[in-house]
Amino acid sequence: MPLTLAFLAVISDLTTLEANVTSACSSKMGALQRHTKSSGHVIRIGRSGICYDGEIEKNGGSSLIKAIKSIPDRNSPVIVIRSQGGDANVGLDIAEAIIHRKSSVIDYDYCISSCANYVLASGYRKIVNRDAVLGFHGGAESVSFSQILSAFKQMGVPNPLQLARHAQLGLNATAHRQSVFLEKSGISEKLFDWINDFNNLPDKKRKAICSDSSNYIVFSPTFLSSFGYHLASYKGPSSPIELRKALVRIGDAASAACYVAYQHRNLR
Repeated sequence: MPLTLAFLAVISDLTTLEANVTSACSSKMGALQRHTKSSGHVIRIGRSGICYDGEIEKNGGSSLIKAIKSIPDRNSPVIVIRSQGGDANVGLDIAEAIIHRKSSVIDYDYCISSCANYVLASGYRKIVNRDAVLGFHGGAESVSFSQILSAFKQMGVPNPLQLARHAQLGLNATAHRQSVFLEKSGISEKLFDWINDFNNLPDKKRKAICSDSSNYIVFSPTFLSSFGYHLASYKGPSSPIELRKALVRIGDAASAACYVAYQHRNLR
């Protein structure tokens, strides 16, 4: 069989597997839980399929990593995830378990924050299911000791010096892990620089791009691709109107996120 035909046959088999695992996860994951703080739980589907539903946290993350490692190297894991995000370091732990496998990671209903930043980003094939929301609100940042200390003092935290030192070490370590992961995945750190710059805009400039009430951003595939975040398939919302409908469907306010189709210049 010619190489091109063999490749197409492999892709056809993989897309069939992705569709079958997604369908099985859909029937097992049950009703939407967008605003329910639930521990992540894992459901195995056949030899290669995994469903993950819930927050990205230590116990759920450990179960997911164990499930990924139990899949033989000759098989391509297919991971269907529905998560509002959670712990960045746990998200990075999961991503590091996925990135070296020829995995398909599928956003089912919603994949937000550390789910979008790390888990979906680690997939060899990154897929956004029909009407699913892929939401970003920023990544890990290195923060100066003086910034943290000032924030703790304003909050009236007791023993601010000791806590600020501890917090700085943790935040900077996470930011370094993020940088290493992004380099491995081929995604530019400038994606998170853009989001962080956007978050720090004056209200007037920010509102010109995104509603003040928005908690996170949904980017177009073209926007994400410009930073190396390539989606193998995207069936999510492709306009502000479609996004509002998708947000209501998952139980969010219609204004909870905004849709950004292209890079806006001069954010700083």
